[in-house]
Amino acid sequence: MHLTAQEVLEAALWIQLCDKRALDIDLAPEGARLHLPSQHLLSQYCSAQPIEMLAVLSDMEECDLIMKEERRGVWTTPRGNKLVAEIIEKRFRKQARALLGPKILRLLLKRFRASLPDQGPDGRDEDDDHRSPLAYKERSASGDTRALKLRICSSCKKNFYSNDTRRKKCDQCLQVARFSRIKSQKIR
Repeated sequence: MHLTAQEVLEAALWIQLCDKRALDIDLAPEGARLHLPSQHLLSQYCSAQPIEMLAVLSDMEECDLIMKEERRGVWTTPRGNKLVAEIIEKRFRKQARALLGPKILRLLLKRFRASLPDQGPDGRDEDDDHRSPLAYKERSASGDTRALKLRICSSCKKNFYSNDTRRKKCDQCLQVARFSRIKSQKIR
C-alpha cells in the first residue's frame, strides 16, 4: 500500500475535525497555514509504518505541499492549502461547518485559497525559481522568530537560532548534557 499526499491530508483533517474537534491554524497577513498532527499519529490513523509515513511526508515537502519547522512541527504551504481547502469542501464540509460556523468556514477557505500566489501560464510562480528556501521561511515566520540570531553550537558545530547570548549549545547537545547529568546522579 502506497500513501498519497491527498490521503495524508485527509487523515490529518479527519483527526482534527472529527476526532479532536479542533483545527490548529496559523493566520498571517499573507495567508493561513494548517498545522498537521504528528508523524506518529498520522501513521496510526493511516495504518502505515512510521518509515512509510516519513517517506510520504518527505515527498510532500519536495512537492511544496508542506514545510517542516524544527520544534514547531509540520505546516502546509500555499500549495498545500489549496489541496486542504478542496478536501474540506468535498469531504469535511459538514464537520468544519459544525466546528467553525458557516461564516468563519467560508472566510477560512477563502484565506487558504488566497495564500496561493497568482501563477503564470506555465503553472509556476516566476519568483519561485529565483527565491531561496530561506526567503520563503522568513516571509512566513512570525515576528519573534525573525529576531532570533544565528549561533554555532560549541559541541557539534551546527547552526541554531537563539536570542540568548549566553547559550553556547544547540537544543540537541543541551538534551545530551542533561541526560548525562541525570544518568550520573542515578549511578551515585
